[in-house]
Amino acid sequence: MKNIRFIRTAVVVALLFISFAATAREWHVNNKQGIPAHFSDINAAMASADVVDGDTLYIGNGAVLGAQTISKAVTVIGTGWNFIDSPITRAAINGDITISANGAKVQGLYINGRIKPDANNIVIERCRFNGILENSKQINVLKLYSNYITGNITGSRRSGYYEYGYDDISIIYNKNWEIAGNIITGEIITLNMATIANNVLVSSISSILRRNHYILVANNIIICTADKNAIQYINHNSIFKNNVLSTSNEFDGNITLGSNDLALVFKCSGSVESGEYYSLKEGSPAIGAGENGIDCGVMAGVYKFAPFGRPRNIPVLKKASVPVMPTDGKVKVSFKIENNNE
Repeated sequence: MKNIRFIRTAVVVALLFISFAATAREWHVNNKQGIPAHFSDINAAMASADVVDGDTLYIGNGAVLGAQTISKAVTVIGTGWNFIDSPITRAAINGDITISANGAKVQGLYINGRIKPDANNIVIERCRFNGILENSKQINVLKLYSNYITGNITGSRRSGYYEYGYDDISIIYNKNWEIAGNIITGEIITLNMATIANNVLVSSISSILRRNHYILVANNIIICTADKNAIQYINHNSIFKNNVLSTSNEFDGNITLGSNDLALVFKCSGSVESGEYYSLKEGSPAIGAGENGIDCGVMAGVYKFAPFGRPRNIPVLKKASVPVMPTDGKVKVSFKIENNNE
């Protein structure tokens, strides 16, 4: 029986550790008992001299970590957010993540907390988290792709709006952010020179985009469920075009629904985390309403929403069969895996 239990564990671990060859080193992070790993959490990996810029950290099945800090230019890859159709259980981080290394990348993490960017050229992709925490440092080039964000994306309060006035933006904070393919249920506040494209922004907050400067907002679906204008506060020198809005009193060149009924645009069935809920219904006004005739929302554009935050090229175990007893002295193991190449 011990051998059989060992084989079961080994099969799951082997599947989780499948990865593509890379020139940099790869490390596995997990604090779940019985699962082999190089480090118990990201903090321990960052403290190790063996882990250097360019390495990849895989956060494994069933790990439950506390607050973490990424202080090296590594790529951190989780398992995704949800495995309801798989024997795998997601990894979770219960706390905020601080990113203090230029060029760090994070993908496929379930974060029961916020992300605190404290460096430049950061990529956060296919993660589920509770918002970008306001910071007091200039952050240039922050890329948010295909995330599920249940809170606010807040730039520094040291923006032009607060300290320099609308007409004196000689010192620009938090510039060149790119926000694409995300489902966001909060506000986007005090950004400069940002591009916000092909997102679904749905919130009950009185306005969803406010106090931003020189931003481009295109191909989004923006619905305020509190019977307020989707965009009602000044966004200085910004361009809003080819969006579907619940209501608005500021910008032309968009489709205004005159209603906050989500069912006018979306299927409104299935899981939010899979993106199915926010898929466009037949006859939706968002179909073909984007620039050059593309659809508005997260199912179009360069960074389409990835169901459950499944990372690219990481096999997902869909089914495993390990018999309790051997047959003819052999344990016949079968399993089915799928790989997300998109």
